[in-house]
Amino acid sequence: MTKRKETMTEREVTVLDMALGRERRMYKQNELLKRYNLPLISFTLNIPGAIKTNDDIRRAFNLGNTLITSTLRMKRFRLLHHEEHHAFTGDEAFYVVDAPLKALKQAMLESEELYKIGTLFDIDVISKNGVKVSRTELGFNEKKCLLCSKNAKDCGRNRTHSADELFKEAMRIIKTTLVEYNAQKIVSLALQSILYEIITTPKPGLVDRVNNGSHSDMDVFTFMSSTSSLYPYFTTSYDIGRRTADKDATYTLKLLRDEGKRAELTMYTSTHGVNTHKGVIFIFGIVLGCLGRLSQKAYTLDDVYSEIRAMCQDLLRSDYAGLNDARTNGERLFLKSNIRGVRGEAENGFDVVRNISYPILKDALKKGYDINSALSITLLYIIKSIDDTVLIARSSEERAKEVKDEISALLQKNPYPTMDDIESLDREFIKDNLSSGGSADLLSLTYFLYTLDNEVIKGSNEC
Repeated sequence: MTKRKETMTEREVTVLDMALGRERRMYKQNELLKRYNLPLISFTLNIPGAIKTNDDIRRAFNLGNTLITSTLRMKRFRLLHHEEHHAFTGDEAFYVVDAPLKALKQAMLESEELYKIGTLFDIDVISKNGVKVSRTELGFNEKKCLLCSKNAKDCGRNRTHSADELFKEAMRIIKTTLVEYNAQKIVSLALQSILYEIITTPKPGLVDRVNNGSHSDMDVFTFMSSTSSLYPYFTTSYDIGRRTADKDATYTLKLLRDEGKRAELTMYTSTHGVNTHKGVIFIFGIVLGCLGRLSQKAYTLDDVYSEIRAMCQDLLRSDYAGLNDARTNGERLFLKSNIRGVRGEAENGFDVVRNISYPILKDALKKGYDINSALSITLLYIIKSIDDTVLIARSSEERAKEVKDEISALLQKNPYPTMDDIESLDREFIKDNLSSGGSADLLSLTYFLYTLDNEVIKGSNEC
């Protein structure tokens, strides 16, 4: 499969431009039909007006490609060839598929109707003889107008609506759909990252698939119950960020903190009083709120880190102002030794993830380690790099430093320790009743940002 990229230029097209574009598309269709002698999908977008592509239209095109490829996999149709072409006259994709012709068209029509944006998709299914399969042939109605319930072809022929009206509505549909689709995707990836952390094995002193680590009050099922309770909170956090994007980031944070308190109560209810995910609620509420704030524009992972820093500026000062009577481990360690904990990590934009755990996870996966091994290894880098308040609270600052030095020595000897090495650490942690819960929360964040970058940011912003 090939994919050819061209520099996108946004400019108005002429009638001649469109005619030449159609001619090139037909030439490519005929070439592929002749080469493979199999059904062909030709995918473009129906964009009213003189502008046929821009950043948002390109992202809509990418979403269309995602739906097509996912449908082909789901239906178990064999894809032999895929290529894309991008020009100011519009974006085009071609798929050669070994599948029954009408079943292929049926599947494409069904995928078009999953989202409102499907009204803009033009997914032609062409027989090996060059004949297009029509919608009505399979019992589907003709597409409706973007602005009214009438037949789109009739409105076009009668010029019922202006091109400007239609273009504005098309862009509204695109923006709305992309925001909703990305919100669902992002929340799903957040939950996935937490579940992946839970089942990563081994993890020193932590609950995993094999044992409960140093914890007698929880097991993997406790964590599953807790995780399932977080979905509404994650969705709300993202929505809070989206709704307050025009306000100061610290205002968004205030609303997120209030919502986080409710999420903690829900968590404790689902776990019968066990604290499994208090740190995750804090971290992911902030990160998802930041992503909601960024949702109306193209952004990079660096933008996410910057937004986190902007949201969490002076977080420690505001939370611990006038603190004299410490009630939590984090508060006690802050008063005693100025250990900043997860609030300090958030103020720094989670630099430990940006500079240490994300690069090592990415590199481990690139080197061929499976997800479990890569995450298990990455956890060690986090433990050695932060002041884990859970680890300190279950031992002492001196013992925590010894543990970090031991892990640093192991990583210096072998930057990618074996699972046997990590299992040995797990036994040591369990013997001494140690746990690295704060590091585990940052491991979840690390994997989340990795998948966010690869499955959402690069996918939706790709031009």
